[in-house]
Amino acid sequence: MTVEILCVGTELLLGNIVNTNAAYLARKCAALGLSCNYQTVVGDNESCLAQAIECAVKRSDVLMISGGLSLAENIQKKNIKADKTVVMENENGPSRGFLIETEECKIIMLPGSPNELAAMFEKNIIPYLEKLTSGVIYSQTVKICGIEESEVTERIKDLVENQTNLTVTLYPMTGEVHVRVLAVSEDMKQAKKLIKPVVKELKARFGYNVYTTEEDTTLEKAVVELLIAND
Repeated sequence: MTVEILCVGTELLLGNIVNTNAAYLARKCAALGLSCNYQTVVGDNESCLAQAIECAVKRSDVLMISGGLSLAENIQKKNIKADKTVVMENENGPSRGFLIETEECKIIMLPGSPNELAAMFEKNIIPYLEKLTSGVIYSQTVKICGIEESEVTERIKDLVENQTNLTVTLYPMTGEVHVRVLAVSEDMKQAKKLIKPVVKELKARFGYNVYTTEEDTTLEKAVVELLIAND
């Protein structure tokens, strides 16, 4: 299933703020096994936003809109024939979210505030997207430091190319590289079984350069825990 992320805000185009919403949504989509083929930023202009939405619904299964809710809602009422619309209440702010299903695409409209967006996404959108995917999705991330991205890419090339029941994806970060292993199966037990040998192989190949496989452990946290353990 393909996803497109559309962020609205002139302040994003001017570089006044960093587009953290796009990064957050992209990470969440990857964790759910969804393919994000396009990311677009549009200013606070109804005509430009309408064009971006019109294009997105034709090429993606799911469109996620962040910010510009009043503009997007107005465009939706005028131009989009919805088969089903669900209003999502915002427990952290005034802007409501919307789930809109059409014949072409499923449109998810979220507030622009990062905190409000994340809370709404965790509560409403993740369960919704999980129902759209067949089977159970499970992933684990092997986090590597001290090795350049190009070397990691070369050393896992065979793993990326030779998998049939799961995907191995590399994500370069600042000072480190993450390798996500994701499987979709009929049940969680089988998904974990598929992933386990690949994660084991990555640990064997990169040795002490693997500092964690825990999703919530950062490099900084791992260093602090190592210093405390050896104090």
